[in-house]
Amino acid sequence: MGPRLATIAVVLGVLCSGQLARADISPSPSTDNDLPTRIEIQSSWGGLGAAGNTVVVIEKDDGRYRFTATEKVRSFGRNGRQPGEHQPQSGVLEASKVRALVAALRAKPLPAPDVANLGITREWLEQQLTRNHIGERIADGAPSQRALFRSVFTSPEQIQKLLPEVAKSFHTDDYPFISVAARIADGETLMACATGQNLSMLPWVLSGSCAHFDADAGPRTVSYNADISRAVAALMPSDATNASRLRGEETALEIEQAVYGAIQDQWNLLGAESKPGVHDALELLRSRFIVRTADVNGYVSKTYGTDGMEEENLHAVLSGPQFPSNVSYALALSYKDGKVDGADAFLNRAYAPSARLFSVPWLVKFIRQHPDVKVRVSYAHNASMDDKAMRNFSADMHKIGRDDLIAEVDPVRDQATLLMTGREWPETYWIVLPDRRLILWRFGGPSGLLKWSPSDFAAKSCADNLDIAGGCVGAVVSASGELQK
Repeated sequence: MGPRLATIAVVLGVLCSGQLARADISPSPSTDNDLPTRIEIQSSWGGLGAAGNTVVVIEKDDGRYRFTATEKVRSFGRNGRQPGEHQPQSGVLEASKVRALVAALRAKPLPAPDVANLGITREWLEQQLTRNHIGERIADGAPSQRALFRSVFTSPEQIQKLLPEVAKSFHTDDYPFISVAARIADGETLMACATGQNLSMLPWVLSGSCAHFDADAGPRTVSYNADISRAVAALMPSDATNASRLRGEETALEIEQAVYGAIQDQWNLLGAESKPGVHDALELLRSRFIVRTADVNGYVSKTYGTDGMEEENLHAVLSGPQFPSNVSYALALSYKDGKVDGADAFLNRAYAPSARLFSVPWLVKFIRQHPDVKVRVSYAHNASMDDKAMRNFSADMHKIGRDDLIAEVDPVRDQATLLMTGREWPETYWIVLPDRRLILWRFGGPSGLLKWSPSDFAAKSCADNLDIAGGCVGAVVSASGELQK
């Protein structure tokens, strides 16, 4: 092993404060010429809450590093802090903290987040189950759900798989920014900046634009080295803007959210199976279908359920042995007094709605050629196109002046198949008629418009006026796949 590799000894420890253990991977500067004479840190935050800005200036004076930190708050904010410029903080820093920053900035860039570098160990993960209210949030789950969450959350190997998505995840009203510039005695300047919301604000941009999204930035060098974050935080007052974020104090919660996202389908299925009567119903469905996930809740939609009244349904996502991977049944069956109503009836009727879908050649070809486009066959209570779906379809078509389509669909609605395509929630509703024509009912975005785009349709406001990104259409597609305007 070479001398450089010998220095890369990873030492992991769990801090009593709950912060991530540190993984040292960089050699320390060897001479004073390798150390900076001046360091400037600009740290700001804006979003929903108090906007803040901290400037830390560190200068070498007679062999000692002296710092001055100034904070500005532009509105009333967290901890009741008043707007305006606060009293500067000043003092002397240990030279070892400056050396740690230089070592981290000079280290070979890490191309991806890494559990060892972040200090994520099995012991640390297990400790987080008793902190940050994580244990409280899973306490209401069934024993099988709690065991599932614990098995994933406490596994560094599983967490490593989730880290790239944690680093990339983004939410609105939260815009952190930090930059650091260290002017070395020999004239070199080491610079880095970061805008990440998660994982100690990773990644750091070592050269190029500091725009948050790669698409906006152009060529640049980034590093997911959390040593930089820890080193910068160590040079700032503990309550400075973004300091707690740099220290990784929210990392456990960020991981928790990623774990929930990764296991949500299995978590929901285990929870549903634990309810009286549900296991037997799911076993019955498994005689013909693969149950991908299931949940029992009070959700109702435009196509089923009683608005304004309490009810529960068993919601299940089913795939058939011969279904393409992007095709499934979206099933909703009434759940009341510990019983699931309608599983037998669904199995007796299930063939017809899916057969109607697969009877349209151009649609089948599109589905197989576009596996990224999700297609869900709706079946609620006792039909694919039940009473509520027909009422809302009729109201929408009347609103846009297509009463002729109501007259076409109503007589054959028991034989029609309702499809939901594209992304879930802003999904697109299509009705497949017995003669293999399709009617585009309404859409909430472009993802479910199959081989067309929004510009191909004259969308109008729906009866509920909830059409921010789409609308009601009433377009007819022929059995051969031609749009009939």
